[in-house]
Amino acid sequence: MEHKYVAELSKAGIDYLEGLHRFADNQGLYLKYMKRFCTDDELDQLMKSLSAARYEEKVRIVHSIKGLAASLSLNGLRDACVQLERSLAERRDCNREMEQCKEAYRKAVRVISEMPPP
Repeated sequence: MEHKYVAELSKAGIDYLEGLHRFADNQGLYLKYMKRFCTDDELDQLMKSLSAARYEEKVRIVHSIKGLAASLSLNGLRDACVQLERSLAERRDCNREMEQCKEAYRKAVRVISEMPPP
């Protein structure tokens, strides 16, 4: 992986080396799953439906996205989901946290999409 891509991933809250380690240092497999993350229509629909979802549905959506983000070392997105989960658990207004989560998702998708194929 070229250094410029690793730096761009880092700026988007993605720990490439940590993620690579999670995939047993198999760069091709890790990149394949990161690219799949970007093209997952269901995940995109979940992110879009987050604002309109009922409380229970929001909790499920955020938890699912957090787990996927953690698996891929998309730490910016994972951290945003953690904050959103806390706000939801406290039943506070969570519009700011939802926007942060959506922004972290958009950043991750943008930078991963710009990477060369595995």
